[in-house]
Amino acid sequence: DTSISGVPGVSSQQAWLGARPDWVDNSFIHMSSSLSGQGVDLRAVLNLSPDALWHSGNGSGVWSEDGCPHLPKCPKDWAYDKNQWLAFDARVCYTLSAFRTSFPNYTQAPAYYYRGIRRANTSRDDWHAAHFKSFELQYSVAGLQGPWRTALSGEAQRPDIVQGPQKFAFQPVTARYWRLLLRNTFGFVFMALQTLEFFGFESMWCAESVWCQSSLQCRAADASLVSLHWNEDGSVQSPGLALTAGQHALFVSASHGLEAS
Repeated sequence: DTSISGVPGVSSQQAWLGARPDWVDNSFIHMSSSLSGQGVDLRAVLNLSPDALWHSGNGSGVWSEDGCPHLPKCPKDWAYDKNQWLAFDARVCYTLSAFRTSFPNYTQAPAYYYRGIRRANTSRDDWHAAHFKSFELQYSVAGLQGPWRTALSGEAQRPDIVQGPQKFAFQPVTARYWRLLLRNTFGFVFMALQTLEFFGFESMWCAESVWCQSSLQCRAADASLVSLHWNEDGSVQSPGLALTAGQHALFVSASHGLEAS
């Protein structure tokens, strides 16, 4: 699948990254909630397994949803249909410019229980509304605790409207730590996800890219001192100057606080 244009000038390196189960483990460091022991496996989600599943919940076991005895009608303070997140440690830096998700193909509604009694008041249509709607893909250069910056914010579509994976492209960003923040659903009280895959390439550089619109000045918090060290063949030694992704213009001026030697 080459329908994502990606980063100009590095098309031979970038691709859909495939399975990356080593980016996560099944712990609350990597997900805001889970239903442990009920087939939820975040590693399988990033492994692109055909039977993979993650969905939100409190992680306390099959009898634990006492906060919503009248599912699918839950109180306003019900937590599992809003602001859920999945966080990833890519181990090294990647320049990413897209991601895609797939949704479980529910042939019947999953079984839910309340104090030992199976609930019969949810349908397959309810679970189609468990797809995330508004979202943010975030990144951090510090760690899984953030601080987080937004690479892309947008909205998905219901899975019964879109056939196949949903794809989301954004301006390339280089970072090691990533988080998918799921703001809300299409009306159901849980969120569900089958697979998640990223588009990009592994980067030897881990400096954060600064993006500016045309004719706008890029401002940094502090003046930057950049030293270039050249090899005999004209290549830049590491560490040197590297623009991590995209097309850049460099203007050297003392008034901009930039010195080159």
